[in-house]
Amino acid sequence: MRYQRTIDSSVFCSGVGLHTGQVTSIRLHPAPEDHGIRLLRTDLRRPVAIRAIAEQVVGTTLSTSVGADGVSIQTVEHLLSACAGLRVDNLLVEVEGPEIPILDGSAAPFVELLQKAGIKKQARLQPYLRLIRPLQIGEPEAGVTVLPAPFPTLSYTIDFADAVVKRQQYLYHWTEEEFVRDIAPARTFGFLKDVERMRAHGLIKGASLDNAVVVGEAGVMNPEGLRFPDEFVRHKVLDLIGDLTLLGLPLVARITATCAGHAMNFELVRALRLQPDVWVKVAPEPSIPSREEQPAPLALSLPLSLPL
Repeated sequence: MRYQRTIDSSVFCSGVGLHTGQVTSIRLHPAPEDHGIRLLRTDLRRPVAIRAIAEQVVGTTLSTSVGADGVSIQTVEHLLSACAGLRVDNLLVEVEGPEIPILDGSAAPFVELLQKAGIKKQARLQPYLRLIRPLQIGEPEAGVTVLPAPFPTLSYTIDFADAVVKRQQYLYHWTEEEFVRDIAPARTFGFLKDVERMRAHGLIKGASLDNAVVVGEAGVMNPEGLRFPDEFVRHKVLDLIGDLTLLGLPLVARITATCAGHAMNFELVRALRLQPDVWVKVAPEPSIPSREEQPAPLALSLPLSLPL
């Protein structure tokens, strides 16, 4: 077990949204123990609070969107992935706009933002979920399998017909150092042949070579090339880490994903939340305050008619 964590001070960033094409901004604030990660749309007449949890997912088409009361926030997965990678459990995110900024298309800018704010250990231990029975979503060739394990691992395989991407595999061991160095910098990617079709469906309006790896007929179109030879599968790992935060608590299990995506990731999270018989919640016993710490009784009397 470890102690819960939040950030030490508030920080701000802004940028274009990948799908909406709108310039949006976020401000991250410290939050108390057991708060979790919550987002607040502040650009509306009445701010709307949205928890980063499976029950508030409203879309999984090429990104993960959460919403409440008819209001949504799109593309939350990269920020959530940075929080999970750095083990930031409690955070309030003010969002001015309908989408989290895409920045460079990876989680690295969010990692830098959280590190700039400072990460602070809190007073309470962090509960977690330990898988006790296997669970399969989809098929082995296109799905996600989770198995009981003494410590968490995440194995991901992609297999594209494209000659540039092809078949790639990555095994992630859930350490902060590995996340910052090997996962966070991996950028989102797409194929040039799909751009017009996706834009016709109202997607990727803000996409460019500055915030995505684009693969054309002749190869990677970005002048700087790839950050890793297997950057494509590393970004899939990044997305799954972010989507798994929608469980609400860390999961200890061996996860094997093959040719999955946001929709499949969400189905896994939803299945886990709907099947509490496949996991146990490991939580510290609540401490009993000492005699000196116990609050004194209130010195007042209540009318007998007051409902108690």
